[in-house]
Order: sequence, then structure tokens, then C-alpha cells
Amino acid sequence: MWDGTRVDLLNDEYAIEADWSHKHYEAFGQATWYSIVTGKKPAVLLLVKDKEKEAQHIYRATAIAVRLNVTLYVEPSME
Repeated sequence: MWDGTRVDLLNDEYAIEADWSHKHYEAFGQATWYSIVTGKKPAVLLLVKDKEKEAQHIYRATAIAVRLNVTLYVEPSME
């Protein structure tokens, strides 16, 4: 993009930031910025290694997504 940043995933509807669950705060900031720059809806794709150990991150990310109206996807990592 014009400012040197890049969207992780971009489709007709969403600008999606993909990141590990422990980086959820950063992911929401980036998704919001990409949404502003592209005119697409913001979305976050959280990659999770262990749902039980990362439950607090997932809970917080869900609360943020609901409050800010950001689409949230939670997926197990392939690692």
C-alpha cells in the first residue's frame, strides 16, 4: 500500500490481519488500519496452538471483536 504496509489477506469484502492469539491487540489495530486504507471491512484471523492455554487471549479478542464490530476467525495453527 502507499504507506509501505501490507494486508495479510484481502478479498472483495474484508481486509484480514492474521496473527498468533497472543498478539491479538496488535492484530486489531492493523486490521482497523487496513480497513481504513482499503475501504474493506476489518477482520482478524487468530492462529491458535492450544485453545486451553490461549483461552484468555481468545476471550479478549472475542470481546474486542464484538465491541468494535470486527469479524473474528479463530483457527488452529498447522504448526
